[in-house]
Amino acid sequence: MGRILYTWHDETFELTSGTIDWKRSSYWDSIPGLGKRYAAVSAKIGTREFLWCFAEATQHEYFETNKNVEWIILVDMGDILGYVETDAWEDFLRRNPSRDDWFHGSCADLKDYIVIVRFPLSHEQLISKTIYDIQSQIKPTVRERIWFR
Repeated sequence: MGRILYTWHDETFELTSGTIDWKRSSYWDSIPGLGKRYAAVSAKIGTREFLWCFAEATQHEYFETNKNVEWIILVDMGDILGYVETDAWEDFLRRNPSRDDWFHGSCADLKDYIVIVRFPLSHEQLISKTIYDIQSQIKPTVRERIWFR
């Protein structure tokens, strides 16, 4: 059984090929030490190749407003590498680099968690890709929606 998840990226990023370049993150220049924080995630899950995903479509609103492509994906539970508690991660990221309680191997309620998923995905895992024109964070306009199934 799989889980439907949501992940946001810019228009040039493809989910089914390539490698992850942490320096392409829109946060790279604005958050000092981000590379070390990403390396900490990598150390927990054993790979540099992973996606940040959400269990609910609305969870991105605080984090991902600078990315205009929403992917809806279906992943097997074995492709989920772990869970990051959002408040603990923000503290680790911005204030407390010695904090170590932000990562979990499992969790029951995904509302306050980011889901870490193995990258790249297969084409069979793609449900849809929606490209938005974001003039307003409150009501973005759909430019194009592609269904894969």
